[in-house]
Amino acid sequence: MPALLEMQQAFLRCLYDGPEYFPEDAFAQSPDRALLAMRAYANTVSHARLVALEESFPLTREHIGSEIFNRISRDFIETPDARAASLNDIGYAFPDFLSATTMDRQGHDLCQIEWAWLESYRSAEAPPLSLTDFSGLAQDDVLTTAIALHPSVRFIPLSAELPASLGCQSTNAAMLMIARPHAAVLLYPLPSETAQIANKIASSKILGNLLGHAIECAGEDAAMTHIVTLIEAGAITKAKDPA
Repeated sequence: MPALLEMQQAFLRCLYDGPEYFPEDAFAQSPDRALLAMRAYANTVSHARLVALEESFPLTREHIGSEIFNRISRDFIETPDARAASLNDIGYAFPDFLSATTMDRQGHDLCQIEWAWLESYRSAEAPPLSLTDFSGLAQDDVLTTAIALHPSVRFIPLSAELPASLGCQSTNAAMLMIARPHAAVLLYPLPSETAQIANKIASSKILGNLLGHAIECAGEDAAMTHIVTLIEAGAITKAKDPA
């Protein structure tokens, strides 16, 4: 009887590469019965992976059509990335795989957005920074407030107009910000200046630095407006230490 690791590896190779790699000495049943069971199991795994992709990307599937989506999905689940992933994570590499097809730019954006939505939904909890957190603080204390990007935030640069299926169309959005500051995942189309400032949240460390970036990007008059927009969207959380 082979060692457990060897048996697992042989089982997986048979599962992915076909019956010629069937480990005959791994099962108590006759080889014919064991191989029949493995075929049923392989079909079940394949079906589960296809269903997981459909459930992860319903809007993308609708955008490109079920037949095309199914064909691309069947090719994708045979890739090393898909084989190595759990059902929850199987869609991680799917947007990049899709981009190698003849997918239109709007469809590719949509696929990225749907996966980012799932990542945001599954992200860690954190209290978002609120404007009321600054109530009664001196200006210096406000500017030295330690900040970080909220763990639920995802940024998707847009290469086309936002699909109508998202319900948040914008004529001048350069980037879509996805955030879950509380219970619901929310979508925020950001114009170019706000997007540039949002991309500086993680590296700013303190609110004063973010304000400095905003002034450079949008000018003194508009800088604070952009920051308030990001705070109200739940994109920023307090950090424990500005260092």
